[in-house]
Formats: sequence, C-alpha cells, structure tokens
Amino acid sequence: MITFRNNLLILLTTILVVSFILLGLVLGNTMSDALIKSSKKTLKSEMIATNEIIIHNKNDKEKLKEKLQTLHSDLNMTVQVMSGSTVIYESLSKDNMKKHQSTIKEYEKRAEDKPYDYHYYISVKDNMQLMAYKGEQDQIITLYKPFTTPFEFMKQMWLYLCLILIIVLPIIYIFVRYINRRYVKPIKEVSSASKMLSEGNYKVRVAESNVVETNELYSTINELARTLQTLNNEQKIQRNRLETTLSNIPLAILMINKYDEVVIANDTYLNLFNKDQTIIKKRYQDVIDNTLVMNMVTQAMNNEVTVYRNVPIQMGVYTKHFEITAVPVLSPNKKKIQGVVLVEHDITQLIHLEQMRRDFVANVSHELKTPITSIKGFTETLLDGAKDDPLLLQDFLTIIEKESHRIQSLVEELLELSKIEQSSNVDLSHVDVVDTLEQVIEMLSLTALEKNINIELTSPSSMTVIAEASKLKQVFINIISNAINYTEVDPQDKNKDIYITVEPSEGDVYIHIKDHGIGIPESDQSRIFERFYRVDKARSRQSGGTGLGLAIVKHIVEVFGGEITFVSKPNEGSTFTVKLLGGQQHVE
Repeated sequence: MITFRNNLLILLTTILVVSFILLGLVLGNTMSDALIKSSKKTLKSEMIATNEIIIHNKNDKEKLKEKLQTLHSDLNMTVQVMSGSTVIYESLSKDNMKKHQSTIKEYEKRAEDKPYDYHYYISVKDNMQLMAYKGEQDQIITLYKPFTTPFEFMKQMWLYLCLILIIVLPIIYIFVRYINRRYVKPIKEVSSASKMLSEGNYKVRVAESNVVETNELYSTINELARTLQTLNNEQKIQRNRLETTLSNIPLAILMINKYDEVVIANDTYLNLFNKDQTIIKKRYQDVIDNTLVMNMVTQAMNNEVTVYRNVPIQMGVYTKHFEITAVPVLSPNKKKIQGVVLVEHDITQLIHLEQMRRDFVANVSHELKTPITSIKGFTETLLDGAKDDPLLLQDFLTIIEKESHRIQSLVEELLELSKIEQSSNVDLSHVDVVDTLEQVIEMLSLTALEKNINIELTSPSSMTVIAEASKLKQVFINIISNAINYTEVDPQDKNKDIYITVEPSEGDVYIHIKDHGIGIPESDQSRIFERFYRVDKARSRQSGGTGLGLAIVKHIVEVFGGEITFVSKPNEGSTFTVKLLGGQQHVE
C-alpha cells in the first residue's frame, strides 16, 4: 500500500512535470508563431524597400542594381526581379532556389494573378521562406531567404525547463517531507494510537508536539486514553466483584440473553447441573434438561414477568428441591427484553429439616402420649376405687412407675441429644478405647448371659482415641445394647455371640461390633440414624427403647470427628463400624 507521503510526492511531481511539459509546448508554439510573424514582417519590409528602389530607379539600371546590392549586401537573401520573362536583377546565386523552383513558380504566378499582394510562403521543414510581389512597374519581385528554424530555440528552452525542473523536484521532495513530518506523521501516530486503544491497550500515549494544530489532537487522544483506562479499570473492578460475588454465592445463577444464549453461569450452577461442561454461548434449551424450568424461562421472556416456582429435580438417584425464580431483564427504558436471570435455590435441606421437625413433633407427641395415657388411665382407675384392692394397687403403681421412668428416659435422651448437637459440653482427650469397651462389656454381661450371648473382644492391650470418656462409653453401650436386644434367644443354641474388634489403620482406630441378630431390612437402612425411628417398634417399646439411641450415637461420633457405618442383612445380623481419630493425633 502506497503511503500518503509517496502519494503526495507522486502527485506533486506529476503535476509539476505535466505543467512544465504544457508550458514548454505553449511557449514553443507561441515563440514559433512569433518567429514566423517576425520573419514575415522582416521579409515584407525588405520587399517594400526593394519595390521603392525599383520605382525610383526604373530608368537607371546600373544605379538600380547598385542600390539593390547595397540594400541586400548584408542579408542572407536571394533577390530576383523580373519583368515578364526578363530578369532585371538577381542577387547571389539561384542555386539555393533550384530545389524549390516549383514553389517559386507557383507563387510568382499568384503574384502575376494578384498584383499588389504579398504572397508569402514558409516551410519550417525545409528551413526556407519566400515572398512574391508584383508592383506598379509590372515587375515581379521574389525574395528567397533561409528560415531560422525555432528548433534550436525550443531545444534551449526545453533544456532550461529541464534544468528548472531538476532544481524544483528536490524542493518538492523537501516540501512533501515537511508536510509529512508536520501534519501527516502526527495523523499516523494518532491513527496508530487509536488502533491500539481499540485493541484494549489503554496505556498508550502520544508525545506532545510543537505544532499547534497537532498538539491539540495529541492532547485529545491522550485524554481519551486516560479516560478509557480509568473506565476500563473501574469495569475490571466491577467485573471482579461481580464474578467473586457470583462465584461465592450459594445460589445457582444462570443468565440468558435475548437470543436464548447462556452468557453467565456461576460455579454453583455448574457444579450442580453442568459440571465439567462448557455452556457459555449455548442455547438454554440445550443446557436446561428440565421442562418446568424451560417453561419458566420462556414465560418470563415472553410475558416480561417474574416467575416463581418450587421444582423437584432428579439428580442421579436423588431428588432435590429447588426454589426457582426467573427474572426478566429489561432495557433502561423498560421497552425491550434483554434476557432472563434464572436463580435456583437448593431447599432440599430445608424441606428435609421441615419434614424432620414435623416427624420429631409427631414422634415426641406419640412417645409421650402413650405413657401419659397409661399413667392417666391407671390413676383414674385407682381414684375410682381400685386403690382399695392391694393387688391392683401394687400392679397399677408398678406400671405407673415404669411409664414415669420411660418419660424421664425420653426427656433425658432428648436433652442429651440437644447438648451433643450444640457441641458445647464435649471435652476431648486421649481415651483408652480398649479399657472403655471392657467396662461396657462388664456392665452388659449379665443382660447378655440372660439370652445366652457371649461378647468377645479382640484388640491390642491398649489403644487410645480422641474422645470424651463418658460419651464414648455411651456410644458403645447403645450399640452393644441394641445388638443384645435385637438378637433372639435361639432354642437350638446356634451362634448368637457378639464379636468386637479394635484395629488401627493410618492413624485412625476402627471398632467393629458384629452381632447375629435379626438384621435391618434394606428399606429401613437409610433411616436408622433418624430420631425416633425404630425398625421393630413392638420390640423397641418392650425393651424400653425410645428410638433416640442411634441418633445420639451418630451425633457423638461426629462430634469426636469420627464416622459410623454399618452393614446389615435381614436374619443374618449387622456389623457397626466406628472410626475414631487415633490418640497420636493432636487435640486442641
């Protein structure tokens, strides 16, 4: 691409060269015409002078010849004076006229036909000119003279023009360079700076100029660059804040533009619905796979209204509940739809907690209602006269005492569970888990022997864990008690023993408690750690269970920083595994 400077240089050079050529042509033609006119005028003057001499000396040929010779002696001219066919006078030689005799004859005839007219002929090509004239004495005067061609003059003129052109061209070059440096170069610098600004390089600056016109342009572009840089920095700050907010907000957020393309999706949304997938610039119909949610987006887009809905969404084997809001985004003048913001709040835990609250209230009410009804019924019976019967009085009071203990046990376990959940009364220390298990086995040995169950412990001589001694003992009491209670007495003396194994692994301690009881049905296994949930309700009530034992166990183990799992098969037994932090780990 030819630069502006080269274009200007070529243009000015072309104009200058063409102008000089046209000037040379005009001057050449003008000077040539002037030279011809001057030669014609000179030749005519000579003709008039010759004619005057002939008129005044027509009778004296010698004197005529003398005066004509005197007149034409200094002129490079051939003169011929004829009267009819007689040559009265001629100067020089007619050899110069031989090759133009036909032309001379023709013009002499013209003079003969038209006397008193100056018949002029010139040939630039042959470098000759002549004039024929018939005067008052009927003589025909022919003047023949070589023509001074204008070619030499024009050659000199062109030479001078070329010299002038050669001198002017460097001046043109210097002028173009000056124009380029003073005006074009600043424009190029501003253009380059503008291009860099358009590419996002807002740090570019243009050096100040001494030229008033360009200095103002430089100042303007620099001010523009500073303004754009400030705006860009503010935009980056706002964008970082927005991205940080969107990334850390616990809500799943999806923004869709008016072309149905996803433009923003925060980390929460991606982790929930499109993990390890690129969804930006994709159509939301290809990203959202739930019909209800897509209908909400369509409704918000078409009706320009905010849509709220609680939507259950299947995610793998689980169903999660989301509170979804589709908010239309309108233009500043509120006339055009720009897109939709989809906000999805996972309320699965809230629904689960609400359900647990309902179940808890219902279970507590149910658990309290049964013993209270019994106490009330037997008390009313006693007041109605049964107290007078010593046997009934003893039986009823025994039942009332038993139900009172049941209520007391239920309230105590509820309080204990509440304390454990608050984690405010737990004092962690190094506890010998083997010694704790031996104490629990000794406490429950009589109950186990009643059902002909042996409890066997396999462990190192000593093994410490991070826990609280009293609550750790409570964990083992609840698990082993359940193992005893849910193991039926076998009249055929089959193996119903309970096996306890303690083993360390990678800094943790695993306690396995295996029984041969009735087991837990698969349908109930996901709920056995819930409050008041009991697999066999009749057996639980018969044994005095409240349904809070395993819930307390789970909370205690988690407070210790451990984990409890189990494996169970109906009619084959269950194995509960408690993982606790080993005693070598730091306790704060």
